[in-house]
Amino acid sequence: MNTNNIAILHNKFYNSQILVLNKVFIAALSIFIVFKSIFTYLNMEIYGYIASFLFLFINLLYFTLSFKLPSKSKIIILFFLIGILSLIISIVNDNILIGVVGFIGTYFYMTFWLISFSSINYTERKSFFYYYVNIMVVLASITAVFAIYQYFVDPTLFGVNPSQRYSDIELLGISITRRATSFIGSPQNLGIYFGLMIGCLTLINYKKMVKVILYLLFTVGGILSGSSAFVIFLLLFLFAYNYRRQDIKGIKGILMVIIPVIILLVVFHLQRIENIENTIWQAFYIFDSRFDEALGSTYSMNSLLVRDTFQHIFGNGIGLANRLVEVVTLENPPANWIGNESYLFMIFFELGLLGGVSFLMLYGVAIFYSYKDKTVYGRTLFAILLGLTSNLAATPSATGLTMSFIIWPFIIAPFYCLYLNHYRRVSPMKLWASERLETD
Repeated sequence: MNTNNIAILHNKFYNSQILVLNKVFIAALSIFIVFKSIFTYLNMEIYGYIASFLFLFINLLYFTLSFKLPSKSKIIILFFLIGILSLIISIVNDNILIGVVGFIGTYFYMTFWLISFSSINYTERKSFFYYYVNIMVVLASITAVFAIYQYFVDPTLFGVNPSQRYSDIELLGISITRRATSFIGSPQNLGIYFGLMIGCLTLINYKKMVKVILYLLFTVGGILSGSSAFVIFLLLFLFAYNYRRQDIKGIKGILMVIIPVIILLVVFHLQRIENIENTIWQAFYIFDSRFDEALGSTYSMNSLLVRDTFQHIFGNGIGLANRLVEVVTLENPPANWIGNESYLFMIFFELGLLGGVSFLMLYGVAIFYSYKDKTVYGRTLFAILLGLTSNLAATPSATGLTMSFIIWPFIIAPFYCLYLNHYRRVSPMKLWASERLETD
C-alpha cells in the first residue's frame, strides 16, 4: 500500500471520528437546550454551556488544521468580523461585560454551527443535518406531551417551573389565561420551536400515521403556548412551502394556498385575536414607540435616528440591546442598555448599518440558495427561513442562547447542503441530489 492510500485511509478514519464526536455532542446539547429548565432547576445549567464551549474548541482545532470553509460563506465571516469590531467599540466605551455577553449571545451558536458543518466531510453534511433534525423532532414530541400536561394538569411541571408567570391571568396581563412553556422555559420559544418542527416533518421519512400524530402534537403544543409567533410562522411556512411545490397547479394549488389562511383564522380564534393583532402590528412597526408602555420596552425610532454618524454606520456597541444582558444582570441592566422586542432592531442598533446590512445579506443569500434548489430539502429550508423572518422582526427570541442554538442550523445549512459547494465544475443541483461524492 503506497503513501497516498495510507493518507486517504487515515483521513477517512479521522473524518469518521469527527463525525461521531459531532453527533454525540449535538445529541447531548440538543437535550440540554430543549430541557434546559430541568438543568436550571438542578443547578446544572452551567455544565451545558461548558460542554458547548468544549465542543466548539475541539471542532475549531480540526477546522484550523483542515480549513474547509466554503468560499461563498464569506458573507458569514464578514458578519462575524463586524461583531468583533462592535465588541471593540463596547470595550472602548467601558461596556466590557455587556460587550462580552452580547457577543456570546449573538455569535456563539452561529460560530458553533459554522465550525460544526465545516469540520465534517462534505459527503456527510446532509446526513449530519438530518441527524440534528431527527433529534429535535423526537425531543419536540416529548416536549409537546409535557406542554399539554402542564397546561391542563400541573402548571409547575412537577415543581421544575415554580413561577406562576404564565398561568396567572393577573401576571399575564393579556387575554390568554394560561401559556404552556414545557421545559424550554419560554412560551414564545416553545411556539417557534413547534413551528420549526412542523416544517421539519417534511424532511423526515416517518410512517404516515406517525407524522399525523406528530403534526397534531406540535400544533396543539404551539396553540397552548399562546404564542402568536407560532401562528405567523406557520402561516408563512405553509404558504411558502405550497407555493414552491412543483406538483400543485390549478384549483389544487389555490386550495393549498388558501388552507394556511383558514388554519390561521381558526388559531386566531383559539389564541384570542387581540394578542395576535398586536404582534402583526409589531412585525411591521417594530420601531414604533407607541408599544413602549404596552410591551415594557424602550425601543423607538429615536434610538436609531438620534445617533452620530459613526454610530449610524458602526452601531452603538454589541450587547447594548441584547436581551441576554438583562438575564445575566438579573433584570438590572445598565442605564445605557436598550430593551427591545426585535432581533433585527438589536442588530441594527448594536452593529449599525454595516452589521445590519451584512446580516440581511447573509440571511438573503441563505434564502436564495434554498429557493434555487428544486428538491424537497431546498423547498423546506426556503419555507422555514421565510417563516422565521417574522420572528426575527417581531420577537427577541433569537437573541437568547436557546433559540440561537435551534435557529442557526437552518440559516447555515443552505451554505453547506444545498446550492453552495466547492466543486466548481459540477452542477450544484447534481451534487445535492447525488450521494456519490469524492472526499475533501
